[in-house]
Amino acid sequence: MALNPLPQRVSLDETPRRVKLIAMPRPSPDEAALLKAVCRAPADDLPRLVYADWLEEHGREDRAEFIRLQIEAERDTPESGRWERQKRIYDLHRDHAVRWLRELPKCALTQYDSSNYSQPACRRGFVSELDIVAAPFLSYGPQLH
Repeated sequence: MALNPLPQRVSLDETPRRVKLIAMPRPSPDEAALLKAVCRAPADDLPRLVYADWLEEHGREDRAEFIRLQIEAERDTPESGRWERQKRIYDLHRDHAVRWLRELPKCALTQYDSSNYSQPACRRGFVSELDIVAAPFLSYGPQLH
């Protein structure tokens, strides 16, 4: 039995509406180096925590807190209480996700107003899953690492 590489069919008449986000400025050389360290060691929390410290030192406390809380949640540490931590993660994401998502590569800066697409999922403070249309991915996919 052959597997279908396209598990869902989308009618051409159901093209999602696109809403463009305004891109953030490029990261500073220091920030870019910290982000590269995170990418080089995706399973290691230390570069993420170092980046969170840098964010806090540069006035981006909300993002730093989000990264730290998601790492705590992943480790399932009980220091601040599981439910309170999850609520705080939810509140931070709700209040700041649109601004944080502007940091994604160009191909991911299009959000789709459709039930076929979901908000990017975050894990340990960074986007871990992202729904995008195939054409931008084919053009800009290498930028996603």
